[in-house]
Amino acid sequence: MDRAFATALLFVSLMLPTAVGAQSQDGADSKSNPKGDVNLTEEQKQASVSWNVAMTLAKQAMLNGKFVDAQTILKTALTEARKFGPSNFRVAVTTWELAQSHKERGEYKEAQEDVAEALHVLEEQKPPRPMAYAGALNTLASIHKEQGQYDEAEKTYQKAIAILEKNDGEKLALAAGLDNLGVLYQKRQMFDKAIPIQERVLSIYESSPKTSPRDMAICLNNIAESYRYQKQNDKARSSFERAIKLMVDKYGADHPTVATFKDNLSAVLKDEGKLAEAEKLEGDVCRIYRNTLGNNHPDLAIALHNLANLYASMGNNAKAIECEREALSIFEKAFGPTHPLTVQSKSAMLELSRNADNSNK
Repeated sequence: MDRAFATALLFVSLMLPTAVGAQSQDGADSKSNPKGDVNLTEEQKQASVSWNVAMTLAKQAMLNGKFVDAQTILKTALTEARKFGPSNFRVAVTTWELAQSHKERGEYKEAQEDVAEALHVLEEQKPPRPMAYAGALNTLASIHKEQGQYDEAEKTYQKAIAILEKNDGEKLALAAGLDNLGVLYQKRQMFDKAIPIQERVLSIYESSPKTSPRDMAICLNNIAESYRYQKQNDKARSSFERAIKLMVDKYGADHPTVATFKDNLSAVLKDEGKLAEAEKLEGDVCRIYRNTLGNNHPDLAIALHNLANLYASMGNNAKAIECEREALSIFEKAFGPTHPLTVQSKSAMLELSRNADNSNK
């Protein structure tokens, strides 16, 4: 059975500013914000303080992979943001962050609704907030991608990148947008387009002292996948291991992104015939996803499919069927019957069932 969707590829987020009083990615601080920061009522002054505190806590929860906690905090923040009016920049920032949290939990309908509101509010900003708008477009593109809407995802990423290319002082944001487009091409097996983009991204990150460990780790993970598909396993393994170390050092061993990198590394080990090592790693991936994302997240389903693939390769058809059955159930609940991941999982399940029937004859 093919390792049909061996990896959960990582997309870098273009982070919007979470504090209006701080310098934003648009180069505009709170003094140039026209949306209600002058002549505030006492209620709005208190709301501003509460909103900034909530957004800081929510961002930290998101970075730590605690998406349920982040959503609870963000809903409180949104209540405070709406006290400044429906078109206030705080509303855009908060709904964008909510969209991110819903996307991470596989709640794509809610994510799309939230990012649509963020984009609508950002379109009304005067002066314009191009970097924030590009960030929200990036999130919308990733939501399309996760639902298998690849053409829409490509168009939306390209629209975001076109904005980012015009801002010479925002090279890291441009790198994030390019990396996401590169991963989309990679996911579609279009390596002639993916690799040049990924090489450009790595060059930008390595040349900037401001590159975060997280973004560098994601970049390394993504380019390692291209190496793996080109059978350059030494380069792939080295890049995956470097990415894992960066994330563990920054966020700890049980972060969901660490699990994703381990999932990808296990594919290299499987390619090299190191099935026992790959199985151990994949089991750890499933454990981390269950503890951080819950039992119904698509990333867990991908890991379960990969574990089923390993068990099948090791001749343990019973365990393979058990894992694939759970993966298929998650995909059907998250995406419905026609999504590519659901279709692939169903095909894998049928193959496993045929193998079981043949072995019983």
